[in-house]
Amino acid sequence: MRQFNKISTNEEGTRLEIFCYKFKPGELEKLIKSLKKKNFKLTFIDIDSIKGELVLAQYSEIIKVKNQLKKEGFSWSTK
Repeated sequence: MRQFNKISTNEEGTRLEIFCYKFKPGELEKLIKSLKKKNFKLTFIDIDSIKGELVLAQYSEIIKVKNQLKKEGFSWSTK
């Protein structure tokens, strides 16, 4: 599962938070590389899950990254 958790804006910029879990074999390593290429700060990593955040100055830049991630299987959490 690849989920968006939250988008928020403050004086630092706009933040996109993600949470991923239930990985297929080999998926974890590929996902870590992909997120790091997009400049995500990975705040938690273990064999079962990843949490990360991306902070950018422009809201429009966050939306571009969010749209890229949607193509990679991310969706909004149903919590």
